[in-house]
Amino acid sequence: PRETGVTANPKAFSKQLMAFLSSNRRRRRGLSSEPIVWNAPIAHAAVTPSDFDVLREVMSSLCITSGLDRKVLSSLIHSMQCTQYCSGDTIVEKGLQGAALIGLHVITKGTCFEFGDGVFKGRKTAKEYFGADALLFQLCPTSTFKAASATTVYVLLREEYQSILCAHYAQRWASYTLGLRSVPQLAALPNDDMQRIVSNLALHHYARNMPLIRRGQGGTALHVILSGVVTRSQTGDGGASTATDLRAGQVAGHQEFFTSDCSSAEYVAKTDVEVAMLGPVAFELLMDAPAAGFTLETPASYDQPAPQGKLASGSPHA
Repeated sequence: PRETGVTANPKAFSKQLMAFLSSNRRRRRGLSSEPIVWNAPIAHAAVTPSDFDVLREVMSSLCITSGLDRKVLSSLIHSMQCTQYCSGDTIVEKGLQGAALIGLHVITKGTCFEFGDGVFKGRKTAKEYFGADALLFQLCPTSTFKAASATTVYVLLREEYQSILCAHYAQRWASYTLGLRSVPQLAALPNDDMQRIVSNLALHHYARNMPLIRRGQGGTALHVILSGVVTRSQTGDGGASTATDLRAGQVAGHQEFFTSDCSSAEYVAKTDVEVAMLGPVAFELLMDAPAAGFTLETPASYDQPAPQGKLASGSPHA
């Protein structure tokens, strides 16, 4: 999300914040004549074209939804619940559990303030979001968010997200799982952890002769080949070049992915290729999450066999 620090005019912002807090106090004492509108979701409200564009822009920037097929992304957007809030209304309360609060919140109109333990932490405006981690993990809100003005918020519930993604990936589950199980570092992962990884794969298409991974590139992603042929080219110490074709069910770039080294090989689409890709940022989020139950050990070198994934006895780490 964009940085949400102090505005260019600190005095004006401070005045706005004080007016908001004063209005809140007056409302609690029954001194405000402003009508109170309860936080009731608009049932089955159609997403307006302008809001759809905002939601698509925001979700395309998130690592967990950026690589989804357009139809799947559209299904997620149309499943989001729209809620309108008046100034002072609570959008999310810290520590409060409940299915209606677990999910991604995207602001399409207005401004909300974030509070932690009664301390003002910042504000969020249109095209900003909070609660993305709740799509993956059963988490309680760590901050309280209150509307600072008339605010429209769309919520993608965790249950909706998982339901739509599971339906989308069901037909390809075997291809994804077999490909990932062929990677030594992932071969022994429990099914729950494997499902978490599969749910965060992003589909990408490469035309013939397009590079998937360039030689010398760092921060490479894990590519599960679904269709087509990918050629892996590498030059040895003696200058000799070797080329290997990778086909559907195989994985490209896993050595570089787990060692975090710059790629010594180049991967190029020999034909039109479709891959399911897991980026390093998404993978790190999965590894660092409280729900993750495994650690992955990095192989000592490219040629040595990689150790298997194993259950963690302590805090998860990669």
